[in-house]
Amino acid sequence: MADATAAPMFEKVLRDKGELAENRQISASALQALKPERLQTLAREMLLDNSEHDDIQATSLTALTQFGDEEAVRKDEELREGLTRMVQFASACLSSSATTAGAKGSHAKG
Repeated sequence: MADATAAPMFEKVLRDKGELAENRQISASALQALKPERLQTLAREMLLDNSEHDDIQATSLTALTQFGDEEAVRKDEELREGLTRMVQFASACLSSSATTAGAKGSHAKG
């Protein structure tokens, strides 16, 4: 098990958007073991950050839904609104991709 004094280093790596996503995810796992309440706070921030890497937002969502305080997450209106925006954006992207793929397919047949 990692030394609890290493938590600030893991937090620094997790917050560093220039760091590889894999390293940031490992840091999130380490923080979950060492300072789970701190990871919950960071996960919420990163999930609501529109400029955050998709993989880190997915890691953040997992941290909140699998390890977080379910009641606190349910009562967090800002977080719920952010998740709704993310779902709507993803849905629009999928619809756009499907339309584009359909258009390419129809040209190929013609």
